[in-house]
Amino acid sequence: MNILLWWHERGHRERLVLTIATGVVIILAVYLAMEPILIERNRMRDSLPQLRTDLLWMKQNVSKLKSLQLVQGDSDISVSGQVSLSTVQSIINRLALQDTLDELGPGSGQAVRIQFGQIGFPELMGFLYQLKATSNAIITTARISRLEEDQGMVQALIIIGG
Repeated sequence: MNILLWWHERGHRERLVLTIATGVVIILAVYLAMEPILIERNRMRDSLPQLRTDLLWMKQNVSKLKSLQLVQGDSDISVSGQVSLSTVQSIINRLALQDTLDELGPGSGQAVRIQFGQIGFPELMGFLYQLKATSNAIITTARISRLEEDQGMVQALIIIGG
């Protein structure tokens, strides 16, 4: 059956209803396709002020990170330095970071695993600087993530040696 013939067999009122229904379906389909895009666009726009704040904070702390890189030296060293738990514990005690420490213990092999739950970024950099200055430790893993609720505070997982 030909669609054009079928269309002309419909009465004027029926064709009007079908045209309106087709328009509504097309508008609904476009809306359903565009809604997730618009929601994501709004979410990204809303997160922009926080991202700008993060960028400013990172720019302010870049010199501290560069000084830490200078202390650590070349990260491609194939022989990793070993450090004892007691050395790490004494540095933590000297810097009064016990309250920020979530976990301190052996990792796999000869590694030492250090996890801070909530520590100021400058304090973390000071700890890493002291660790590097007082031992030949090589940091094999450093996962540092910003805490949403407190500016300047981070969570950190540090694995030394291996």
